[in-house]
Amino acid sequence: MPMNDKFSLLHLSKIGDIPLRQHREIVGDIKAVTIKRMPSGKWYALLLVDDGSGAGELTIIGKAVGLDVGLEHYVVDSDGTEVENPRHLKHELKRLRREQRRLSRMGKDSNNREKQRIIVARCHERVSNQRADFHHKTARYYVDNYDMVVTEKLQPLNMIQYRRLARSVQDAAWNSFNQKLAYKAERAGKLYIQVDPAYTSQKCPGCGKIQPKTLSQRIHDCPCGFKDTRDHASSLVILERGLRKVRSERPELTLVDSRPLQLPASSLQADWLKQEAALERAK
Repeated sequence: MPMNDKFSLLHLSKIGDIPLRQHREIVGDIKAVTIKRMPSGKWYALLLVDDGSGAGELTIIGKAVGLDVGLEHYVVDSDGTEVENPRHLKHELKRLRREQRRLSRMGKDSNNREKQRIIVARCHERVSNQRADFHHKTARYYVDNYDMVVTEKLQPLNMIQYRRLARSVQDAAWNSFNQKLAYKAERAGKLYIQVDPAYTSQKCPGCGKIQPKTLSQRIHDCPCGFKDTRDHASSLVILERGLRKVRSERPELTLVDSRPLQLPASSLQADWLKQEAALERAK
């Protein structure tokens, strides 16, 4: 129970009462507690709570969006929204290198070395917290505003083989972002889909043909007349693949997105709208 406005007591068997700073009210039954010690010396109590609320069952998809993640922009979605890449590690790198150089000059097993080790650990923890906060807020935006979110099933371990991009790829932490998207969508009763990333940046969303591009080419210009930024064109292809996958695996779902189509009339999104129109006429 609370001790005062800032601190509460956590009772652990065989240990007793431990004062802790509770950052939000606990709603539901506590099922498990995990005590975690960070390299910076901070301790955390992770509570597994059953609040009795289950995920809602999705039957109608009102709005769907495809997300293309990258390094120039962290996210470009199929609606044209661009989310800048915050590059948290890059902004903290100068300070981190300075503190690590100081640590390397400290004598082993000295008190000063342990103090400096904690300073370095706090620098890394600051970057990690900033990245997690950005992931949570970005994922929350898409889960709140869309009923279906489609991303690529990326393999970052294959990308970090390129030394010039390795640090930026690891700083982006796309898999961590996708994990947050997945559990937030499930809890909110929304649909989260991952699709094959093969040729999503090369395929034309207008005609469906492959248009080879180098990494430096940022504009998709197809002979069919479709011209757009590379990332936005890729997000349209990702959305189309997601619609195709859902149509084959979950035919009971209905898409009622009434926005102007950004894909050609032959796309699956148009097929879904035609199916919805047929259902309306049948009524």
